[in-house]
Amino acid sequence: MSAPQEPATRITYVLIGFTSGIGRRALDSLIQDPSLKLIVGARHPDKFQAGLQRTHVAELRVFLLDLVSLSSVKQFASNVEAELGDHGIIDALLLNAAVCKSALERSEGSWTVEAVVNHFSQHYLVQLLTPTLRRTSSTLQDRKPRIIITSSTLQKTVKTLDSLRADLHYDDAIKLENEMSGKERGGLSRKRYAETKLVQMLAAHYWLRDSKLASVDIVAVSPGFIPTTGLYRESSFLGRFFLRWILYWAPFCSSEQQGANAILNAISQPLTSRQRSNGESEGQEPNSVMYIDNQGNTVQHSRLVVGVFESDELTLKLKEQWCPSIEVMESWS
Repeated sequence: MSAPQEPATRITYVLIGFTSGIGRRALDSLIQDPSLKLIVGARHPDKFQAGLQRTHVAELRVFLLDLVSLSSVKQFASNVEAELGDHGIIDALLLNAAVCKSALERSEGSWTVEAVVNHFSQHYLVQLLTPTLRRTSSTLQDRKPRIIITSSTLQKTVKTLDSLRADLHYDDAIKLENEMSGKERGGLSRKRYAETKLVQMLAAHYWLRDSKLASVDIVAVSPGFIPTTGLYRESSFLGRFFLRWILYWAPFCSSEQQGANAILNAISQPLTSRQRSNGESEGQEPNSVMYIDNQGNTVQHSRLVVGVFESDELTLKLKEQWCPSIEVMESWS
């Protein structure tokens, strides 16, 4: 007897970075939708699932995922594929995970933890799930599968691509840090975070230009500055107090619920045929990832991002250094 078919209306989302902060708030909304099948990655699956409120989704699966480990990412991708079977689809892959470390830590391939968690592991996951995303594209008639990344306007504070490796490769970064005074080191954590968000956006543009993902929509959403999220958990006590109880009230800050709503809106934000074909909408460059803020308004891409894809030499350099193949990344372990 053949396996039962998924209902035609079943929609499947794969969620990364939805166990806390704005991701968790977005998840609390998603689990109320009976038309959804959700596959969630979590570092502590049992603890996470036990803490969920009553769910109404058609199905909820939670698998172990630790983005510090590429082997964990590979196992998660295998679990997703096994769960979906030969004919399952992914309507949306949502990449919301990020860390901002107060001190340098070495990770896979001698990259910093920020580089691996915020970028390389997510790039690796996209490559591993590409066959399923392509199958989804050929299966769906009325829509395209979508990759959604949670970005940050901090990426626009990065002034040059030349400093990326020096700041994000552990051996180079620790050498540079040791040459600095204590005062100079103060902004390094924020700088590394901003640089990983720039690299993530560069990768998203690269995915869009990859023929294997040509039929997938890619949306980047900036949820705004949210001082109460766990992103700042490694700040000092006074720093966290200032962020949560003083800066939170500043008019330029967003709440966690506003950030969650931005992610939810990115799932359904319509892309016009013009945006799909050439990206020529306000603030967008040709062949561009759709970039929106927490109000759904178009955000202009960083000139650094646009400039990379205006040069074949820079595009090749990007691919080699920041968008490595599955084989290259697996050689790091």
